[in-house]
Amino acid sequence: MVEEPFPMEANEEHNLITHGDNGPDDEHQKLDLAKNVDEWCLADNSLESTSFIAEHRGNDTSEETIERRIGLVHAVALVVGAIIGSGIFISPRYVVKSASSIGETLLVWVFGGVLSFFGGLCFCELGTFIKKSGGKYVYLKLAFGPFIGFLFSWIDVWVLEPCSFAILSLTFGVYATEPFFPSRGVASDNSTVKYHQPMMLVKLLAASSICILTAINCISIRLAARVQVVFTSFKILAVASIVIVALIQPLSGAAKCAATELNHNVFSGSAISPGSIGHAFYSVMWAYQGWSSLNCITEEVKDPKKNFRWTLMISIPLVTLCYVLMNLAYFSVLTKQEILASDAVALTFASHLSPVFGAIMPAIVSLSCFGSINSSLFSSSRMMFSVAREKQLPSCLAMVHRNSQAPIPAILMRAFLALLMLLPTNVGNLLNWLMFVDWLTYSFVFIGLIWLRRKKATIPRPFKVNVLIPIFMTLVSLYFASIPFISNPVESVFGLVVILSGIPGYFVFIEKKWLFKSERLSRLSSKVSQLIQVILNVVPVQGENWAV
Repeated sequence: MVEEPFPMEANEEHNLITHGDNGPDDEHQKLDLAKNVDEWCLADNSLESTSFIAEHRGNDTSEETIERRIGLVHAVALVVGAIIGSGIFISPRYVVKSASSIGETLLVWVFGGVLSFFGGLCFCELGTFIKKSGGKYVYLKLAFGPFIGFLFSWIDVWVLEPCSFAILSLTFGVYATEPFFPSRGVASDNSTVKYHQPMMLVKLLAASSICILTAINCISIRLAARVQVVFTSFKILAVASIVIVALIQPLSGAAKCAATELNHNVFSGSAISPGSIGHAFYSVMWAYQGWSSLNCITEEVKDPKKNFRWTLMISIPLVTLCYVLMNLAYFSVLTKQEILASDAVALTFASHLSPVFGAIMPAIVSLSCFGSINSSLFSSSRMMFSVAREKQLPSCLAMVHRNSQAPIPAILMRAFLALLMLLPTNVGNLLNWLMFVDWLTYSFVFIGLIWLRRKKATIPRPFKVNVLIPIFMTLVSLYFASIPFISNPVESVFGLVVILSGIPGYFVFIEKKWLFKSERLSRLSSKVSQLIQVILNVVPVQGENWAV
């Protein structure tokens, strides 16, 4: 339920973009805020909420803008950690299947990094031009209005992010338990070992990882950022160790065949059909997902004009280098047929090197997933916070802790939805049905970037990308969005229906606000919001005219 405890100014959109974090009328806005808080509490006749807010008034910094605590190192760790999850350990099989040759596979991984860099350039312009957290949601709402923004948030908040969050945690649970359970079966070609962990144990570990990281993110923003730096550093060291071990390890007979295959005819049998190449890129770009995560926390990044560009120039090339070296390591030990037959390329690769390395690899993958869970929680909770601040989710989700400024209600809601997604057994199918939404959203964002250059032409931009890049990325995104409709039309149509189901929700909750025509429901919503403030010690962020 959406509520409006604070009135907004008519020229708030202009102030948002031009002033960003620091406007000239801060003191007047604070006085207006105090008056609004008093009127809100007195109108509701809530002694508890009045006493609570009155206690923390005065010079309380929670009524000011969000403090910028994320520096360059933290920003790079967040983006790299968001990108490098489980994809590089699993998806090479699907890339090789579509590309058909080693040389073409490596080129697809390289050009996947180039596409991510181009997309990052577009988001760098948006992140330095629109000084507001929320990422794609904020850009869509500013460019095309609240209706398009709501449709994106409808599917992203309630389905896409919780599903991907749950799958990451389940992957963590699978690989964390894998060393403790013996093989129960081998593939017909004797190359792929099958593990069958108890699903209840896997889900318990998945839920534990979510709860632990939720607690860390609620306690302190700096602590969560430091945890991300630690796990991202571990990922880079793990990739380096894998590549080095693959180069210095004495080769077995099969590995020698793989090395010979790598040195000769690397482009033999390359795919030439647009469909096969497109599917190869689609699998690669899944492994690169997360390159836009920094835009979800724009308001928390120190000196965004500088750090957005440096984060892009460091993180994407670094990830691309890691991915290419990992694939070279795979191809130096495994033949193309072994990669195609493997369900988990990294595990098959490690078992070919040595039994010890085969035992260590599951831990590397699980810890990589753990770091990605933290990055996903950190960024996606800010997106939910932003949606609530734009009055398209309950306003209690747009509150932060008065000391740490962590968006605790949004973090807890994000974790709760992910835990719910652990209950069904086919959550992966739902995510596959809706993956085209992500690329469709990107295409709208790139179009929105071009449109905003006309709509907000007079507002200066610290960074401006060549217009050909967003045009190119729009075409690429639309192509990737169309691939699921070609390969799985029925499931994709179902996903489209899920998106369109948000239309009646928009008119009921946002446009008409029918729920607020009931005084009882409106007062109940206010009571719940005030109770959350008291229990979690959170307050609304109202230091600027935030709403677009």
